[in-house]
Amino acid sequence: MNLTKSNDYSIEMKSDILKVAKATLKAEFVGIDEVIDEVINSISNWYLFPDLQERPVVINLWGMTGVGKTALIIRISELLDYESKLFTYDMGNRAERNTSLKEILSQLFLERKGMPAMIMLDEFQFANTKDEKDMETDNGFSRIIWDLLDSGKFQTYRQDSAVRNLIQNKEILEQALECGVKVENGIVTENLETYKEINSFNREDEFCFDFENYHLITNEGEKRYTFLPSHIFSPLYYIMAKKTSISDFKKSLMKLNGTETIQVFEKCIEIAQSNAWLDCTKCIIFVVGNLDEAYTMSSSFNPDLNANEFHEASKLININHIKQALRYRFRNEQIARLGNNHIIYPAFSEHSFYALINLELKNIADKYQNKFGIQLEFTDNFIQLIYDEGVFPTQGTRPLFSTIYQFVNAKFPELFSKNILKKLDADKIVFDYKNEVLSYEFNKSGAPVYVFEEKPNLNLSKLRRPSNDDLQALVSVHEAGHAIISIACLKVLPEYVCSTSSDIGSGGVTTVKRKWKYLSKEEILHHIALDFGGIIAEKIIFGPDKITRGSNEDIKKATELASFAIKDYGMGSILASLNSPDVYSKEYLHDMTGDYNSEVKALLEKGARLAETILVREKNLLIQLADHLSDERIIKKIQIEEKVREYGSAYLKNQKFIENGDHLFYRLKLKGQVFEAGNDALEKLLNENQMAISLNKNQE
Repeated sequence: MNLTKSNDYSIEMKSDILKVAKATLKAEFVGIDEVIDEVINSISNWYLFPDLQERPVVINLWGMTGVGKTALIIRISELLDYESKLFTYDMGNRAERNTSLKEILSQLFLERKGMPAMIMLDEFQFANTKDEKDMETDNGFSRIIWDLLDSGKFQTYRQDSAVRNLIQNKEILEQALECGVKVENGIVTENLETYKEINSFNREDEFCFDFENYHLITNEGEKRYTFLPSHIFSPLYYIMAKKTSISDFKKSLMKLNGTETIQVFEKCIEIAQSNAWLDCTKCIIFVVGNLDEAYTMSSSFNPDLNANEFHEASKLININHIKQALRYRFRNEQIARLGNNHIIYPAFSEHSFYALINLELKNIADKYQNKFGIQLEFTDNFIQLIYDEGVFPTQGTRPLFSTIYQFVNAKFPELFSKNILKKLDADKIVFDYKNEVLSYEFNKSGAPVYVFEEKPNLNLSKLRRPSNDDLQALVSVHEAGHAIISIACLKVLPEYVCSTSSDIGSGGVTTVKRKWKYLSKEEILHHIALDFGGIIAEKIIFGPDKITRGSNEDIKKATELASFAIKDYGMGSILASLNSPDVYSKEYLHDMTGDYNSEVKALLEKGARLAETILVREKNLLIQLADHLSDERIIKKIQIEEKVREYGSAYLKNQKFIENGDHLFYRLKLKGQVFEAGNDALEKLLNENQMAISLNKNQE
């Protein structure tokens, strides 16, 4: 609904509109209450006092796909009655990119100078001025946006078509005067028929030009014909940029004779052929985009990854991450023009996804009940099916909504037909899912009258179903190996371990949530051991000749980490960043005479030995975890801890697991040394005081 009919309101009324808009948005959008608060707070001053604004307000919205960035802005424009004043430009749309943004803004604002409006620059990541090699790229279509974002003013040429139209009309008027047409007070007083013939000849290419329609005026029953056609007044007015009303401007033209009218045209054409300043200073500009460089987790399409983990990870992204990510696409001065108002969308949590499902199902149910008088009800099992089949944590709402459409909207015509053909006269249909069967129970006056059942085609459920075959057994051992190294080395229980996954190319998943924010030299060794945990577990259980290629990514990760540790992190025999002589950069040491690759190799071997030592010691736990996963597709944190307490070595059974990594070592170490230094200083001070007293005594 529109909350307003006009933007001409008192401050109190506008404040109330903002409050209602905020509440409405929070009711319609799930999981982004903090984002809504930030956006409404950011637009408040612009909405209440647009006339005081000297440059555009720039609000940046960043997030993964499908979290409601574009939809939120569109809905805000509707709630504030700015729907007709919201101008969107899709930076990723090739069709729109073929049309210059400058040309579009010129069309919009040349006749609306200083008008408060909303501009949305969508898919802004495609306005990049740097490529993946950090080289300048020519995005000429977006060049004007940097002036727009900075001052809100820029120069532009008038449209060629508008200038041609003025010149054509001027030539017709000049030809008429040369042929004896006389004009007084804007009215043709002599040689009217000649003027008609000139118009007819010169406008024959125009579609259905009607001289009578454009020139005839009637005054007290008397027909008179204007020298200027009626359609030319508006172009003249806007180009001349008069501050008077268009009706007053028209009256002034109607006081002119022929020669004076030509002079107006000449002045107007002169202005039209010069640059024009466009004023967008009273606008609010929404920069909307996806930044994969900041949302590094967004590259995974695995639906088995935990939505809550993605949500928590996304909440750690801050303005520094955003600006760092922007550096891969834009120059520093361009990033500066985006300002500091960066609103960061979180990924949806599990709770948010369920709330979205319930909200969408309610909207669908309300729509069908209003139209057909049939209530739709959805059981918890059915809602769980929608979640299991529809949620890809990194892809937002779009896959989820398409799944809901598949199971509800697309199914309703068939159910509605059954209700009519079988003469059920049902007033409620209950959607349920049990034992891999979808059921639709038709109810009339609270009692079931018919049940329709079918076995659905479930894409993800098929992939997740335990296969109880060799592959699942292999994956179970591999993932159990990763899990045990996490428990023993990092002292962190995995959130869950999967032995079957719906993700292409991923046999299983072990999700470990790091509890601290740094990576020490000791931790690098532990992480290398963690990467090797899978292949070492395969070797211990199945033998060295039965290991598989499933560890290739793990080995790459371990090798990369070890290489960075020695050649970039200063954890080898030399404190320097090392690279091959082929890389010409001042930030690297190119003297590769040292055997740094041997250091990398030694670190990898040490990590592999550590992993093997732990897994041999914990072989009983490894077997029990793998056995569970060979029959069940998943084991969760609480079950993993139970296995550790029952089957782990004495070392693991008594181990305390880390739940909060904020105060593990560094702060305690620092404060301990401060305390020690303080005690040393105190002792020294006391000794000095004793000596001073002693000296005094000697003097006495």
